[in-house]
Amino acid sequence: MIRRLTITTLILIIGGAMLSDGQIDGAGSKLLTYKPLPAPREFHRDQSIFRWMFGGNRSGKSEANIGWDLCAYAMGVHPWRITPPNAEIWAVADELPLVGKLLWREKIKAYLPPEAIIGEPIWLKSSLEIPIQINLVNGNTIEFKAGNQGRTSFEGRAIDAIYQDEQIKRNSEGIFTEMQARLEKPHSFFAGSMTPIHPQPWLSDRIEEARPNDGIYYANLNDNRVSRGGHVADERVDMMIAEWALEVQETRIKGYFASFIGAVYKSFNR
Repeated sequence: MIRRLTITTLILIIGGAMLSDGQIDGAGSKLLTYKPLPAPREFHRDQSIFRWMFGGNRSGKSEANIGWDLCAYAMGVHPWRITPPNAEIWAVADELPLVGKLLWREKIKAYLPPEAIIGEPIWLKSSLEIPIQINLVNGNTIEFKAGNQGRTSFEGRAIDAIYQDEQIKRNSEGIFTEMQARLEKPHSFFAGSMTPIHPQPWLSDRIEEARPNDGIYYANLNDNRVSRGGHVADERVDMMIAEWALEVQETRIKGYFASFIGAVYKSFNR
């Protein structure tokens, strides 16, 4: 009964079609009890082929994109995305250590119920828990990729969904071009979340152009304060903001493209 009430609350908070009892029972408590912050709530709803969520540090962008959105889609319980049978999903980070730490251990492993996964992940490095692929009981698969593996590693077949967290530092435009080419199916989409601390003119130009197929959202760190219904103590938020130079606060707090200290000239000292 509690789980039925939980999923009803989720639907009232986020919206979407009712789920079957089987979907509810298999989804796991973390997916069912997720409560989106303001920007992620709109991000989840958006039907654009390309969804972008730029956000400050600790703004909840990765939790929303990789934790809830990817896993809800993989489990077939996403209120606004229909998951096709045997869906193939990519989860992308900049480097392999982040694949293991952020994508897998902190987000996907936390949101997917263990019983939804067939056996152990296929490991690239089992000692570091860096997976290559996980296979789900429902027939869907999640493959893990890193930007530093190079553009050629993103070549290949059509993919149903690509989720990226944080900026890819090397050849980011070339890799994104390759990922776009993988979105060949009518329902395919890309979802990216990042704090744009590395200057990438191609990306800022794309966002400023506001193409029809791009849904763009900004997750504000202040929305994740406990006092506003978020998850980070107000004192901790204030401490983080106090540590940042004024020139980078628009980026670190709001996720806006802005000026950068040390990103290009690392020896610069205020």
